[in-house]
Amino acid sequence: TEASYGLTEATKLGTVFDAIQAYHAATGGGLPEPLAMYFAFEMVNIVELLHQANILHLDVKTDNFLLLDLG
Repeated sequence: TEASYGLTEATKLGTVFDAIQAYHAATGGGLPEPLAMYFAFEMVNIVELLHQANILHLDVKTDNFLLLDLG
């Protein structure tokens, strides 16, 4: 059976895109390379985990990855 689902969750930290915009607003520049690489790695890792579960993410972009405070 094929199905599509839209998943959203409110988070105080926002999205990866929000973090990039906030950093740019605060510094006038782009993310430091190590932080950009971390976000990219985590996004790819999440998509790989979804694919292993036979789930496709059809709109991969920084706006669609939520930041969570696990501490």
